[in-house]
Amino acid sequence: MASTDPIRWHISVSSPLQAVIDDPNAPGELTRPLRLFTTWQIRNETPIAKVIATPQLAAPWVAALIALGAQVQREDGTSAALAQAMYRRAAWDTLTLPRDGWTFADAYVARAPTDAPIVYAAAATWVEGGTLRGIRLALTGVSRLAVYVPKSPSQWMGNPFDEAAVHALAQAVAQEVRPRGDFRGSEAYRRAMTEVLVRRVLTAKT
Repeated sequence: MASTDPIRWHISVSSPLQAVIDDPNAPGELTRPLRLFTTWQIRNETPIAKVIATPQLAAPWVAALIALGAQVQREDGTSAALAQAMYRRAAWDTLTLPRDGWTFADAYVARAPTDAPIVYAAAATWVEGGTLRGIRLALTGVSRLAVYVPKSPSQWMGNPFDEAAVHALAQAVAQEVRPRGDFRGSEAYRRAMTEVLVRRVLTAKT
């Protein structure tokens, strides 16, 4: 029997990142970026609350959380979407994920499989009857911000979500981002990879 609990998973923000990996109920979509892109020492020394305020400490993980619809809550019931709460040093108590059934996928490009991503994309979509009903997309490596949430995908809400729409959306996001080039990847490369990765996560069947 399917659970009717609207909360899929939760954890105290005072917990270290390692607690996410140690929690057998933590979704694999969340443990994977932590295992790949953060060291054991960082995971044990860094509380989740600190990552919410300074996402660059675990940017791919924060991006995955945003795509999964993560929220932060206080004991009095006050809540906010992580996409709006990050970068702010507010007093939150719990990090939660909804049980919404959206399709999630992530993808990244790096110089080596275990290197930090040059560009990382995470997305969750709700498509019903071929129409896009919901989309959450977050990226790293494409802005002065460690985690960037593009605005352009909202233009496709309520419209048919076919191959042409995916390509157009990916192009719009690539045009929206403002990457800064460095020794790992130029601005042009990061923009090109944004389009490739957004298209990839929006066509993944997971």
